[in-house]
Amino acid sequence: MSWSRREVLGALGGGAAATILWGCGGGRARVVSAGNEEEAGLRHWLRDAVARLAGGFASASALAAIRAHTVATADAGGRSIRGERVQSLVLAARDAAGRRFERVIADLSATAIDAAVDAMLAGRAVAPWRGSFKAPSDAPFGGDDPARARDDEWTGRAGELYARAEAAGSSRVVYRAGYVEVDDASIWFAGSDGADRFQRLVRGRAGAIFVAWSGSRPSSGVAESAGAMGPAASNAVGDADIDAAAARALELMTPGAAPDGDFAIVIDPSVAAATAEAGVADVMTAEAWRRADLGARASWRAAETLTIADDPSAASYGGYAFADDGSIAARSVLVDRGAPGAPLAAARRAGFAGPARAGAAHVVIDPGDKSLEELQKLVGSGLLVEDAGVARVDPIAWEIVVPIGRARRLDGGKRTGHVFADLELRATVPALLGGVIGVGAEARAFARRIELEGEPTWRSSSAPHLATRARIAPRSRRSA
Repeated sequence: MSWSRREVLGALGGGAAATILWGCGGGRARVVSAGNEEEAGLRHWLRDAVARLAGGFASASALAAIRAHTVATADAGGRSIRGERVQSLVLAARDAAGRRFERVIADLSATAIDAAVDAMLAGRAVAPWRGSFKAPSDAPFGGDDPARARDDEWTGRAGELYARAEAAGSSRVVYRAGYVEVDDASIWFAGSDGADRFQRLVRGRAGAIFVAWSGSRPSSGVAESAGAMGPAASNAVGDADIDAAAARALELMTPGAAPDGDFAIVIDPSVAAATAEAGVADVMTAEAWRRADLGARASWRAAETLTIADDPSAASYGGYAFADDGSIAARSVLVDRGAPGAPLAAARRAGFAGPARAGAAHVVIDPGDKSLEELQKLVGSGLLVEDAGVARVDPIAWEIVVPIGRARRLDGGKRTGHVFADLELRATVPALLGGVIGVGAEARAFARRIELEGEPTWRSSSAPHLATRARIAPRSRRSA
């Protein structure tokens, strides 16, 4: 049976596969408005817009964004590059009764901004501007500035990664590819309280993907680097990482019945990070708490060895200098040595234009003091659970389901060599985190570019291994 690139990557799903499909033309094309903005003029137009809105509302703000998304890929079919450029403006205001008004447009011309303000004001009076814009700082990317990179530089870096992937693995690998993906966004914020801010966020991912066939499903391995980087993110992908990704795709699974039951487990950093993001950060927002039993949420406890925070101020793929509501980036502790903290408050907008929702940017589980070998000994007989997929959470019951790529049998704290695929972890979040008996000393970082209602959002995380207990079972069709 022969499989096309689209069929193989479509069956895999996941971040790297979706990136390659989009870069090769598999993404949804988007209408992009013309680049009719002058940055100096835009600053004045936003200032004037907020000044006018402040005359008719108790408070007002403007959030403008110009972002570019570029993906370069290389595989046996050749090299390709694909990109889009999008601009948006969100005008927001609140009246004396606390009612909120918003208008979103995709045109940053003075005429379009004036028309949007007119529509919101509906004849209200005009007040003077009470702030002043600061000039944007120079982007600190030097030779790695994505705005200055030529097309052949992008495809050349993807081609280098593909060449390195070609040298790894064996003929059993049915597909290899290299990719570079960068989002480059300039964001301006103005508020009627005098706030004026500018930031340029460059978020890059680069890597190599390997696909082999295991039974009736593809098996993959990905070596990826990510962070506040441009096309040179490809330089951070090491040869050892590429070799390990190829070996992972080729790893043979143990035949026979898969594990199904309650197990003592060590979860790898990807599973710990997925749990912290979906099970803690996404649930610990004021909006999510309103839909649940606040008393139960306030009284839950994780293990005292656990501290979990959202830290957008850290140098990371998902971080920022200020949120989309203008608030300055600050660490927000969600779990402090087992005790729950305050809900997340900073607002984020998918694509800088979607609805404002409280959300995390860079979720961190603080490392502990245990090596992986020590955690395995704590577990004794159980499973080492690896390679998390996209977690699902029932926020009312606070139950989490995490697709698992591999589970390795442990006996006496040592790996037996038995490896099982296509499983899922099922647990309530309080039980999973409350049952932690050990925290690893080394953390790994992860980056995700996901879409919410058709607009991108960016998130990263950092987590160590954790020893705990949960139900491990064959993956349901819903999780496939």
